Amino acid sequence: MGLLGLSLALGCATSECLRLPVSTKISTAAVARCHLEVRDAPDRRDIFERAIKLAWARGLYPEMVALSKRVLRHDASRSDARYYYAVGLRKLGQCDAALPHYEAYTKLRGDDPDPYFGMGLCHEALGDKNAAEAAFRAYLSREKREDRTAWRKKALGHMARLSGVLPIVGRSPVAPKVKPLVKPLAPRPAPPVAKVKPTPPTPPAPPASCDQHAKAFASDPFATKAYDAFAECALKRKEHAKVVKTMKMAIRDNPDFARGWFQLGRAYQAQGKAQQARRALARACKAGVNQACAP
Repeated sequence: MGLLGLSLALGCATSECLRLPVSTKISTAAVARCHLEVRDAPDRRDIFERAIKLAWARGLYPEMVALSKRVLRHDASRSDARYYYAVGLRKLGQCDAALPHYEAYTKLRGDDPDPYFGMGLCHEALGDKNAAEAAFRAYLSREKREDRTAWRKKALGHMARLSGVLPIVGRSPVAPKVKPLVKPLAPRPAPPVAKVKPTPPTPPAPPASCDQHAKAFASDPFATKAYDAFAECALKRKEHAKVVKTMKMAIRDNPDFARGWFQLGRAYQAQGKAQQARRALARACKAGVNQACAP
């Protein structure tokens, strides 16, 4: 083995970052140590990729931006850093800043469908329906991977909502009442039953952990059912701050996520933040969550 191969092999063996599994349980300190490894070896794409995925799984989007900027300062032609820079900015709600980086990435990797999905989300968030539809259409024309069927459906759903074909998520048509053709017979009166004092039900114990739901949306930021299940679980455990943080992240990626607004409102209520709760519940009510419309 030559000196170059030996040094690379030793680098792989001594990288703490590469030994860390991508998980929501990884500590912020571990992510920071990965950042230091990227600083010391900016050409190591494998370490950069792992550091980015760890930060993404933890929702540390400022760290994603910082890591990407560091690599781009070292090598402005790095398409991977350009893409993750755009993703981090979008996750932080900075779509105006993210779009130029998405567009720069498409010039480097025009065959990759992923940036077009992110561009569609950004244009949609900024209220540019035509640009959003064009971006989702570009995504669909490029996305041929067999394991991305769910993402193609999501893109089609965004396009349908942008064009007004689909109603707001959460509303369903009410079936018309049909009068019976035959008048039903009056039920016979039931015999009297001796009154028994009911035993008060034992309140269910809070769930031991909500990690299984967190794992689901860590790998798929559009897994709205997992976000909803996590919120229900965390609210039972009285982890209200976690629900607020997670639901904000969910509705940033899914602005039409009605249940997300509802769970955010419930968490704010539990924290005593009445004004924020009213705003979130009003958004959920407007989106069709009847539980959020209580007077």
